[in-house]
Amino acid sequence: MSRYEDRYQGRRKNFHIRQTIYTVLGIFFIIGLFGAAMVFPGYYSRFYDQNTLNHISFSDVNVTTYEASYNSFVEKLHAIARAWQENTGMRAIRTNELEETANRTELTRIVKKELDKLYKLSVLDKQMNPKEKRLVHCERYTIYETKESGGMKGISLWKLVYETSKRTVSFYLDEEYHKIYYMVIHYKETKTVFDVSSASQTKDGYTKVGGTIENCWPLIMEYYDISSYQEGTVNSWINDEQTAAVVEFDERYQINFLCKGTNSIEFQDYRLGLPLDKMIQF
Repeated sequence: MSRYEDRYQGRRKNFHIRQTIYTVLGIFFIIGLFGAAMVFPGYYSRFYDQNTLNHISFSDVNVTTYEASYNSFVEKLHAIARAWQENTGMRAIRTNELEETANRTELTRIVKKELDKLYKLSVLDKQMNPKEKRLVHCERYTIYETKESGGMKGISLWKLVYETSKRTVSFYLDEEYHKIYYMVIHYKETKTVFDVSSASQTKDGYTKVGGTIENCWPLIMEYYDISSYQEGTVNSWINDEQTAAVVEFDERYQINFLCKGTNSIEFQDYRLGLPLDKMIQF
């Protein structure tokens, strides 16, 4: 074989080696792109959730963006009380785009942390440990006034529902301060779940647990830190029917808080907090 042929064969061999290397690198590059396409959305969602769960943005029907402008949770309670008392009309609009990127694990962790606080305060007599796999509804809402008064800024919250074979638990969770506005524990069983020995019968056939709100109210006030309101006056008392606690801001704006259990022949439930589902159109 001549020197020219040797050189030709050498170049051809090098060409095939380079071609093989380029092919392998191309395969690895495609695999890398595919892997990034699978993994990156998860990292992005976690990064996005970590920011949105603690730094809120609000949306109204015109998708107007608001700054987070409440300095404390009790200021939000004041805003709700004013809108409720002045009958300006409150409505909750669902924001679906953020539900799709919600970190359900983080939301469940927050709910459990708040339930632990209520248990340590003795508001709840049993510890609760919600599981992410039991989260059957995860909806984000923004509360706004239907009548323009300029007094209420957007308030965003999550409605979360956990369901097992024995009970359904619903939460209305503040997005910024993570307080539970309202929770309903509905037991799908007839046996006694909580003590009704001091209960009284209601007209609709339910058994109302007596004295619950009176016993729990100081603890609930501590959980919501109601006494921290400094922009005006705040007072509270138990209503005459012993069914709710009344909070009055600035000697004008009143809202009611529940802490009661009911018992029927078909179910039992326990309700705690501000009954937003009765006050606001969701």
